[in-house]
Amino acid sequence: MNVTAVKHYGGTTEGLFVANATAKQVRRWDFVRKEYVATCQTHENAISCMAVCAKKRLVASATAQGGEIGLFNLLHNTRSDLRSATHKSITCIDISAGHRSQVSVGSEDGLLQLFDASRSGNAPLRSFSHLHSAPLRGLAFHPSN
Repeated sequence: MNVTAVKHYGGTTEGLFVANATAKQVRRWDFVRKEYVATCQTHENAISCMAVCAKKRLVASATAQGGEIGLFNLLHNTRSDLRSATHKSITCIDISAGHRSQVSVGSEDGLLQLFDASRSGNAPLRSFSHLHSAPLRGLAFHPSN
């Protein structure tokens, strides 16, 4: 198993989300049952990063190739597929706690993109190129955005 990311979800009775690059899946581990209880995301390519927003019950993951971004709503058991404009690996991802369905991703080529999954289409709402000359390794929305 090639684990790319592990994110805690909820309290001590909830669990973890585990992104497995080799299996190309994000799965939920339940602390009480001590087993995987759900597969939330499945991608065509290896997963490179993952974000969890417990407040909105959302899980987002992105791939190292192909620009795939998946936003999974745990309450409604639905998925929105987004597509990055970059041909490089997506290296970081975050979900906005303030705006209902906004996701931001950063990539190897320094490109920062903002998506709104509630809009029709899967293209970025805004792209910020030429801001960084090096790969992006982390990003975060302001807690109040």
